[in-house]
Amino acid sequence: MFKLSFKIQKIYWRSENYAIVQGNKFETTNAVLKKKLGRTMQIKGYFNTIFEGDRFIGDVEICEDKNGELYLTSNKFFELVEPEKKETLAKFISKRVKGLSLTKSKIIVNEVGLDCIDKIIDNFTILLGISDLKISNAKAEKISNQLKYCRRYDEIAIFVQSAGLPLRLANELYEKYKDDTIEIVRDDPYQICYDGLIPFNSADKLANECKINYNQPLRIQTGLYAYLCYKRDTEGCTCVYKDEKVYKTKKNFYQEFNEYLNKNGAIKGTLLNEEIDAAIEQLILDKKVIQEIDTKKTYLYTAELNAVENSIANQINRINNSVFKFCERKDIDEYFSTYTGFSLDSKQKDAIYNALLHNISILTGGPGTGKTATTNILVQAIKYICLTKKKRQAKIVLLGPTGKAADRIRELTNEPASTIHRKLGLSPEKKSVDVVLDVDYVIIDESSMIDVYLMDQLLKAIPDTTRLVFVGDINQLPSVGPGKVLDDMIASNAIPTVTLSTIFRQSKNSTIVENAHHIINMEDTENGFKLNQGNFHFIEEHNSVNLKNQIAELLKILKKDGYTEKDIAILSPMKDRDGGTFELNELFQEEFNNNKIEEIFIEKKFKIGDRVIQMKNNYDLKVFNGFIGTILNIYEEDGKRFVVVDFDNQTSIVEYNEVQVQELELAYAITVHKSQGSEYPIVIMPIHKSQSLMLTSKILYTALTRAKKEFYCIGEEDAINKAIHEKNKNKRNYRLSRLASKIKKAMVVYWIMDYKNDCLCLFV
Repeated sequence: MFKLSFKIQKIYWRSENYAIVQGNKFETTNAVLKKKLGRTMQIKGYFNTIFEGDRFIGDVEICEDKNGELYLTSNKFFELVEPEKKETLAKFISKRVKGLSLTKSKIIVNEVGLDCIDKIIDNFTILLGISDLKISNAKAEKISNQLKYCRRYDEIAIFVQSAGLPLRLANELYEKYKDDTIEIVRDDPYQICYDGLIPFNSADKLANECKINYNQPLRIQTGLYAYLCYKRDTEGCTCVYKDEKVYKTKKNFYQEFNEYLNKNGAIKGTLLNEEIDAAIEQLILDKKVIQEIDTKKTYLYTAELNAVENSIANQINRINNSVFKFCERKDIDEYFSTYTGFSLDSKQKDAIYNALLHNISILTGGPGTGKTATTNILVQAIKYICLTKKKRQAKIVLLGPTGKAADRIRELTNEPASTIHRKLGLSPEKKSVDVVLDVDYVIIDESSMIDVYLMDQLLKAIPDTTRLVFVGDINQLPSVGPGKVLDDMIASNAIPTVTLSTIFRQSKNSTIVENAHHIINMEDTENGFKLNQGNFHFIEEHNSVNLKNQIAELLKILKKDGYTEKDIAILSPMKDRDGGTFELNELFQEEFNNNKIEEIFIEKKFKIGDRVIQMKNNYDLKVFNGFIGTILNIYEEDGKRFVVVDFDNQTSIVEYNEVQVQELELAYAITVHKSQGSEYPIVIMPIHKSQSLMLTSKILYTALTRAKKEFYCIGEEDAINKAIHEKNKNKRNYRLSRLASKIKKAMVVYWIMDYKNDCLCLFV
């Protein structure tokens, strides 16, 4: 590394604290670096507030790009150099203080002097004595605070880096702790962990440097809270068992928690059960953790998740408690007397009655059982009753948890549909709902994908006059977020539910549908599951390394048969390892995209013609998690690069800048989780025992049911059978949730109220 001072000539790109700039007017004492420096050079690294004309100093190294051009880079923070001349100092201040003109900045520098920043930070009232400035007390204080931030941020960034924390944290830490940031990071790192700014391992590393003991109470408390969050984020559990006797495995709660601390922490040791219990008691007193005892079993929650589950249960009770009726049974009978569509079985009719007579209802079932057809008939029934009985047009909202799910229900019903987030106005910046969906019916497809947080916000937006219908398949993968809401609502027996089971004639000849039901019934290849029959194709391959080659050969055959990349989905159980999406995407980008021109965006390589997937909701661009499309163009304008994407089934072309393009990933292959809510003519799935961590029945079932025409499975028969029998992987606390019992308890109140009013609830 070489010490270098430079001036910012041009800013090409910036994201958070990382920027790519063009530098000039270099100053260095290193002879080697001097020889290699050009008049201008590209510099990549971490900066605070950055403007053209600023001077920075820091350590750099020389690198070479793919075109042989030299550039400078650093993984350390570049320190801002404050100007020493009045003219440049005035420009420096005006750029950093919003609303302060260059003219007023010059007045400040001339009146206070070259040390004006120090003086203003120490006492902002000094500005009030400048007659030509004419500013208020509040404005003077604002100027002082903004200059203080600029100065203090550099100190914090350098300290954060020296503490081994990522530089991106510097701004977040300052926003949270202001001038106390360095002291808090140094003296109380566990507080930062509690506040959600750093993970437990980082806090423990900092504490270890301060020689904190492994059984220090605050460490145990922080570790326990982090452990509960870990179970939430990695396993989807909203709570954990505390009781030792509950576990059927060799590990109990205390052992597992100790294992978590030793694996994720920097301080090693084994805690006594009494020490852990003492920490739990303190967390309960601090209202950070909730302990619940039910049927002699003890559960631990974060206070947040406990509140969310309670809110869901209470909202369900509120909606069910509504005395508002959409229609009478005779109105439905009248609709069916006019119905001329295809023949409905008894359960489909039950589902229609359920949805129209009850405030909340659930429609579930496997593939080919008529969920979509039933939903379409329900929509028509709502329209008919509104028009004939209420003399107005029906107000119906169709929703999906993801953009693809919303697209799918829109295509299947020919009705407008939206994502839940978009309809509720939710975003990463806005997590609480402030709208009311004042409509007749809200129908949600792919409801198994809804987590507890989203369900809570959805229910809060439902008034007492709106009816709610959940449609979904509980055999598919659960939500990415915590909880198993659809399962719990059904398990509560408090919400009227119809499970469709009859496979209709058009689906009976589909081996895909047949095998899906074999998975539900845990019937392996020796007990009904069919290989190489009908539209289910199995290619045997025992060598995991060869999986990608087999897929490549199959793709060539399918393309010869007229299928395009848009028709084919390669769904892998996992991202890494052999047959994972990382490997497959890299291979197939080279194999099937002949475009030799490639662009690298912070370690992501894209070409024109690449298939890509949107990885998160972006409300500004109006693209949503799971959208898949094709790169139409990559171009440069005014030193900035842009990527243009045409998303399948979307009317608009989307243009990404260099920051937004980080939300894209290659989509020649995607994970099974990312495929939820989508359907494809052809699905190819690698399945091998080397993927054992992800081989579950829900993974196989979800992948299988994404295929509309043909399903190709490449791998081992034993791996298929293993997946079929892994019904609940890590069964001892797999997706542990007590929402079902909470809904039951909330509904008891409703039953009592109905009983007192001499009005028995039909669905109890």
